[in-house]
Order: sequence, then C-alpha cells, then structure tokens
Amino acid sequence: MTPGQKRAKKLLDSDHNYYKKIAEKSKQSQKRYKMNTKKATIAAWKRWHKDEPLPEWIEQMAE
Repeated sequence: MTPGQKRAKKLLDSDHNYYKKIAEKSKQSQKRYKMNTKKATIAAWKRWHKDEPLPEWIEQMAE
C-alpha cells in the first residue's frame, strides 16, 4: 500500500462518511462559484448599462 492509500484507509476507518462529506463540500463550492459568477456578471452589466434591464441570458444563469 502506498502512503496515500494508508492515509485514506485510516480516514475511512475513523469516519465512514468521510468521502461523502468531501463530495458534499465540493457540490456546495460549485453552487457558491456559480452564484458568485452570476453576481459578478450582473454587477458588470449594471456598470456598463446603467439604465437597461438585465438581458434574459443573465437571468437564466444557474443559481
């Protein structure tokens, strides 16, 4: 066994849901990233098009 495999085995032995938790965290960070990119896009649009309404493609961006 490589050192990485040993470490993974210890983590799994101590907490059976370890990798499930990591997967959840990555899902949360993906959601946060999408939310932040939408907010940044809206901010940039408002900066350059002050009086215009938001275009449909920005409103349809993933939340």
